[in-house]
Amino acid sequence: MKRRTLLDRILLMFALAGCLSLASCKKKMPSEVIKPAEMENILYDYHLAQALGSEYNGEERYKRELLLQYVFEKHHVTKAEFDSSMVWYTRNMEELGNIYKNLERRYDEANKNLVQLYQTRKKGGVASGDTVRLWNEREMYVLTAAPLTNKLTFEMETDTTFHPLDRFVWQMNVSKLVKSDSKLYAGLTVRYRNDSTHSVVRLLAGEGMQQLTVKADTLPMKSMQGFVFYKDSVTSEPVPVVLQDIALTRYHAPARELEALRKANERQAAKKDSLEAKKPATRKDSIQARDTVPELQRTVRRRSSPQELRRQQRTDK
Repeated sequence: MKRRTLLDRILLMFALAGCLSLASCKKKMPSEVIKPAEMENILYDYHLAQALGSEYNGEERYKRELLLQYVFEKHHVTKAEFDSSMVWYTRNMEELGNIYKNLERRYDEANKNLVQLYQTRKKGGVASGDTVRLWNEREMYVLTAAPLTNKLTFEMETDTTFHPLDRFVWQMNVSKLVKSDSKLYAGLTVRYRNDSTHSVVRLLAGEGMQQLTVKADTLPMKSMQGFVFYKDSVTSEPVPVVLQDIALTRYHAPARELEALRKANERQAAKKDSLEAKKPATRKDSIQARDTVPELQRTVRRRSSPQELRRQQRTDK
């Protein structure tokens, strides 16, 4: 019995030793490594910045580094701290896998696929005889609080296909990756050849499809301009805002509206001619009329002398 009890104690000691050995094999996270929750937030913005930076090529390649630098400054870490932490996480794939599972869930909740988020999709072209899609830029943009990415602007020259009374509709689907009280202001402007403008500017409140509409005047058009400006949140951390399904559409005025415009122009021209006809003659006009009188009509009779009158009387007798 005592032997059995001793054997049990030996087996228990070996089991405890095995457990301690297994526990010692699991690496502890060094204090200088960025903690998982914070690393998740950094990677969230980091991959977002990488995706946006892929759109910058050629002379704009420097903007990629500026976007990544903005991410590090936002989370108060250095690139060296981030890189060394990533080395540790790649050697501990279970921890890294948990982080990316959370990232996938966050992107799914925002209904965005990070890999395809910034792909260029150009459509353009004529939708119908009186309706034309004018937007030939990217259909997806992400605006952040960074100075380089806090606004979207465009400008296009008009041509002879732009008609009086055309209506322009600029629309976009707005969504925020995280709920925030940050604000978006958008504007659409028609500029005429005499440099006068017709604009609409408003706050894009909430999420979902937003649109701005401008109806052109009868003046010849010169260009069109538009902007979306991201204003930082005051009470919370600014978060990226996604603009997608961007489209600018031009609608020609219906025939009855153009006919009404034609008749109005005719009435205006007739009224102008009538006023010109009723306009009183000026001194200049009188001088011009006098100069056109024939020479014979402007001959003045000379008074006869007494001798000429007596000779004329003798002749008459």
